[in-house]
Amino acid sequence: MRPNRRIHHLFATCVIAPAAFAGCAKPNVWVEAERHIELPVESSRQLDVHSENGSIFVFGDDHSDGDKITMTVRIRAGGRDRVEADTCLNAIDIDTAPLATGHRSVRTTWRKPKRADWDARVSYEVHMPTRLALHATTDNGAINARNVGGECVLETENGPIEVRAGRGRLRGQTANGQIDIETWASDVDLDSKNGGIFAALRARGPVSGRIDSANGRIRVLFGREASTMVTVGTSNGAIRARSLDLSDLHSSRNHLSGRLRDGGGRLRIRTANGHVTLRSLGDAPVGRVAGDSDR
Repeated sequence: MRPNRRIHHLFATCVIAPAAFAGCAKPNVWVEAERHIELPVESSRQLDVHSENGSIFVFGDDHSDGDKITMTVRIRAGGRDRVEADTCLNAIDIDTAPLATGHRSVRTTWRKPKRADWDARVSYEVHMPTRLALHATTDNGAINARNVGGECVLETENGPIEVRAGRGRLRGQTANGQIDIETWASDVDLDSKNGGIFAALRARGPVSGRIDSANGRIRVLFGREASTMVTVGTSNGAIRARSLDLSDLHSSRNHLSGRLRDGGGRLRIRTANGHVTLRSLGDAPVGRVAGDSDR
């Protein structure tokens, strides 16, 4: 039995695209809609959000009702004509089933088989209690998480990842896009196959994990109380440690290792193609650290 939920539909616009070439399955007409959903938190400890094609924005909110998750789902559906576009839109469902593991699952599904000339983009804006953990995945789109207090796992095949005011263990992976994070997490794992990484690590104590890019520049800023044994490598680029007091320092053009404060954590940083910059956060206010601040 499907859980109780409150959904409101608002159909906004119809967009007519230029005519497609003969034999092409791309949509000619697009329609757009919003769906507003409220879900009870109940015994849920984690929210899982999945979109096949669309962005995901999640906000932890300490001031909202702690027993509810609220979502705005923005849908753009396309077909060869208005009738087909509307049929595509009506075939899209948002499944919100609670799972036995204590997770609440939210995902895009189809009520009927998707036709070859249909296309859809489904994006989520979610407000949830700060205490919940988050697992967000999309095949094509950006992921943005702000003020999430629990563990955060973010995965996209094609798009950027941004995190602000994170606290729990952080995992971020994109096959094609930038990663830009500011977090208090003491356990961080970031991986971009094609894109730069900016990480502001504000942990009060040991920081461990890895930061990897196959093709992109990496910049890591450490808070005043962060400590770790850091190892840095690049196959094609330089390594710079600015305003960072490292002891037991061993450095060459393509490799650096050293101890930050008591070295309580273990952090590995690696890019195959790009420069690596390490520096201190200093007194930069929370939320005021930009990814391009040290260019």
